[in-house]
Amino acid sequence: MKNIEDKNKVFAPNNYGFLFKHHHDAICVMNLDGYIVYSNLVASELFKYSDDELLNLHYDKLISSEEFETFNYYLGKVVEGETHEFESVVNDKKGGNVELQVIMVPNEIEGQIVNISLYMKDITEQRKVKLELELVHKDLCESFIENNRDPILLLDLNATIVLANSAFSRLLGWRKENLEGFHILRCPSIPPHLVEQMRDYYHHVVTSQSNSDLTSNSELSTLETIRVTNEEKAYHMMLSITPINDQCGKVCNWAVHLRDITVQKEAEKSLLRAEKLLAIGQIAAGVAHEIRNPLQSLKGLTQLISTSRDGVVDYDLCLNVMIGDLKQIETFVDEFALLGRTQLESYKMKDMTRLLQDVIQSLKTHTIVNDVHIEFEYDEVPSIWCEEMLLKQAFFNVIQNGIEAMETGGTLYIGIKCYGDRLEVNVIDHGVGISKERIQKLGEPFYSNKEKGFGLGLMLTYKIIDQHHGKVTIQSEVGLGTHVSISLPISSEGCPLLG
Repeated sequence: MKNIEDKNKVFAPNNYGFLFKHHHDAICVMNLDGYIVYSNLVASELFKYSDDELLNLHYDKLISSEEFETFNYYLGKVVEGETHEFESVVNDKKGGNVELQVIMVPNEIEGQIVNISLYMKDITEQRKVKLELELVHKDLCESFIENNRDPILLLDLNATIVLANSAFSRLLGWRKENLEGFHILRCPSIPPHLVEQMRDYYHHVVTSQSNSDLTSNSELSTLETIRVTNEEKAYHMMLSITPINDQCGKVCNWAVHLRDITVQKEAEKSLLRAEKLLAIGQIAAGVAHEIRNPLQSLKGLTQLISTSRDGVVDYDLCLNVMIGDLKQIETFVDEFALLGRTQLESYKMKDMTRLLQDVIQSLKTHTIVNDVHIEFEYDEVPSIWCEEMLLKQAFFNVIQNGIEAMETGGTLYIGIKCYGDRLEVNVIDHGVGISKERIQKLGEPFYSNKEKGFGLGLMLTYKIIDQHHGKVTIQSEVGLGTHVSISLPISSEGCPLLG
């Protein structure tokens, strides 16, 4: 009994007055039953009660009904020994609302909570100014969205459409009542097959924003998609989702910004269509040209044989010429067929040094005829994943071009080295060289730097190296020669880099 009496003496009202009488904040002390046992002059003025009226008044007479649950939650935490700061609304004696910032502190003696102090600051005016600023901010935001020339949807934090501007309705035909109040994924302008795309994009943007890396991830900045009108007409759109922050810098809304790129896409399609037709025309003309010459020769020889008398025509000579013409057509068709292959089929680990040695050996007769000596320099290099026959064809084309470019003979240099995770093959000739204008056209179909040939060799080489995830680089000077560099990736732990 004596301990309890001592505690009551320590927290007697007179002692509170000594502590809080001249404090600039409103302060009340409640016992554990929720009754006010002390209030200072600022509290009396704030609640418009006299000191006597506040004394022994239960807190539920002051707390607004909307705030009662929140206040009770924090009160329960404070009774357990915690200190909490929160905002609340109370009713003064005249029925007015007062918005407060409250700090609720437990008062303990010898580890036992005996009562609770409430330190209260009137923030009614601050909240009023803040609300007015928020309204101005909201009005400006809505005005910007409404008057924007591009379609824009404003979403709340639950991804519900709260505003659709007039531009959205003008372009896509959907009325505001068909949009506002619905979740973004239920927006009727999204084609059913693109709902999942929109869900994933929205999720990525929101997640990135929460991780504060939205601006660093350029892949998430825009989404190319399609939206449909109420008459089922499709528009190509560039879509972006950006956060809108409140006065405190917190995200309060999301803006879905759409930009119509239909005209641009149609122009791209028309250009692509024109390029395809041009390419088809070039190929058709090239095929006709390359096949017509040997066909005309075959036609002339067959007519000669059919109309000649015995002993007049050298049949063996005619047959040899005809076989040569047929081989020319066969070579052209084979190269043309290789260009049509879309992917590699039988790649294996191969020794590149051995592969190049095989190609050089196959060109031995060619080097003798052209009086060219090949200098092959190589380091120990790892094997790579490749389709052997195709790579041999690519290197055959490059080395053969180098040999034929050296009209007066000489030395052709071939070297192979490793640079990091890539293997590089260099073929350097000292031939006639190629002008910069012609280098730009190398690799195009039916463009050749030689008097004879189809122009498919280098194009085929480019395609084969590209399929192996490699790169072809050509440097040349007229009269000095040409340097062809082919870079290929080195595989890791037996896993092919091709796909």
